[in-house]
Amino acid sequence: MIHLLELDQKFEKTLFENLRAGNYFTNEIINALRIAVELKKEKSNNAFLAPMQSGKTGTIKHLCNLILPNIDFVREDESILFLTSMRDKDLKDQNIRSLEGYESNIFVMPMHKFKSHGIVEIEKLNVKLIVRDEDQYGCAKESSFDISFFSNVRKLIPDLPLLSVSATPFDILDARVKGMDVEVIHGLRHENYFGITEMLKENMIIPLEEKYEHFQVQDDKTLFSEPIRMCIKKLNHSEKGFGIIRCSTTAQAVELKNQLSGLDKNTYETIVIGCKEGADYPIQEGLNILPRKLRVEKKKIILLVIHALSAGKDLKKLKNEVRFIIETRKSQFANCVQGLPGRVCGYHENRDVLIFANKSILEHYSDFENEPEIYNDSEWINELHFDDKVKSLSTQIKLHTSQREGLFIPIKQECEIPVEELFSEVGENILSFLTNEEYKTLLKYFEKETYQDKIRIGGLKNKHIQLRISSNYRKYNNVFRSWSKTEGDNYKSIFNHKNEIAKYGLLISNYPVDDPRNKIGFCGVKLFLPGKQVYLNNLSRTFSTSMYLDESEEENI
Repeated sequence: MIHLLELDQKFEKTLFENLRAGNYFTNEIINALRIAVELKKEKSNNAFLAPMQSGKTGTIKHLCNLILPNIDFVREDESILFLTSMRDKDLKDQNIRSLEGYESNIFVMPMHKFKSHGIVEIEKLNVKLIVRDEDQYGCAKESSFDISFFSNVRKLIPDLPLLSVSATPFDILDARVKGMDVEVIHGLRHENYFGITEMLKENMIIPLEEKYEHFQVQDDKTLFSEPIRMCIKKLNHSEKGFGIIRCSTTAQAVELKNQLSGLDKNTYETIVIGCKEGADYPIQEGLNILPRKLRVEKKKIILLVIHALSAGKDLKKLKNEVRFIIETRKSQFANCVQGLPGRVCGYHENRDVLIFANKSILEHYSDFENEPEIYNDSEWINELHFDDKVKSLSTQIKLHTSQREGLFIPIKQECEIPVEELFSEVGENILSFLTNEEYKTLLKYFEKETYQDKIRIGGLKNKHIQLRISSNYRKYNNVFRSWSKTEGDNYKSIFNHKNEIAKYGLLISNYPVDDPRNKIGFCGVKLFLPGKQVYLNNLSRTFSTSMYLDESEEENI
């Protein structure tokens, strides 16, 4: 690795001496060197994948200020732009404290500012590399940045490389699976790192029930959940410390605080932190007062959080004081993992923590953490979507059901017959399975009084033939919705009445082509023939709305 970078020998010696002296975390330096090797290859899209709280920020700091200047990738008049992906002032300030400085090559910028001033800032700062932090969040509501703005940056500056940094960079991994040229750099774990995999091995994670509620009120009496009762008991038996409970709304947090007010106020204190009115403190201020309350006032704290303590937030030494967490998130994979469980990952000796969360989701993350290539495994995706009911992997990567478990009848053959051919031998020959009376009925569907006055003539009273007629629908027109179905698609999704499968299926678009009610620009009949019935399992697929789009998805935006 050192040889590939052609580092100066004096620099190599200094680097090794600092590593031996313990001035750097070994994994951060090795990871920085790995990234530098790929950047030297002039790859446009790069992703640095490393566990939560394992030293990703330190890696970027050493990469930009130590390694890249030494290999002339970044010169004295050039810089690196570090983008924070969320509109989170506390996280931005944390990144500024960690990365910026008089001797640093790094400039930290929130995504919304980059969206409005990006090109100007790139030119003004002479940017050589863009680092995108916590990439699993994409840009949230800033997706117009992804689809339009960044593509313009690439057009104007095609050689400007991008480095995405996250424990769950699903946007860019999804793009790689779909054929995009992406280099993924896997981070080295330090031997002292303690993360989700280690928590599972030590049986620290306890599953929350599917319909979990913090408390219920019955007959004017508060009944706390079993997890909360266990957590309070845990805090009772601890000399000091605090616990964290996730609440979905400020109103829920305030109500839970009121219900917990019966605890000994001289010993316990319940604090609500969040970014909205109704919280006791803003997020960072609430975290800043914790050390004083724990060590000086000798309080035991129950911390209720709303939209707080997610990706990137570092509890630092407070991790040693955590006694329990209750993470209620479960619908978004990255959100659940990067929430409270992710905040107690890192380098500390605290193993005395009760962790209530969706255990199955964390087990899936552990599989991914140890083998990132599992992202391309359909069984892993299907289990998350169908068994754990996960709706999305990240803000921008949604999960969709592409195939449901059950009997499936593929369309074997289909063909269109324009209305003009229905009144000729061509149409009669194709539809020769119809009797004369059935054929006359079919032609009546195209008479003006039928589609104009929406006269229901009815079907053909033949169980082997099923019809769908466009003029019979008022709002949800199944004819136009199903017209594009073709060979291999599910015949049952179009023609399935009382679980009887017809030998012939006919979609009838009886509005004239120039009629505004005709949504497909075709007047006539589409014939479908079913194939042999098979049994299929559930199948899920990903859909991306981020900057890393494949061509088919981009057309659908």
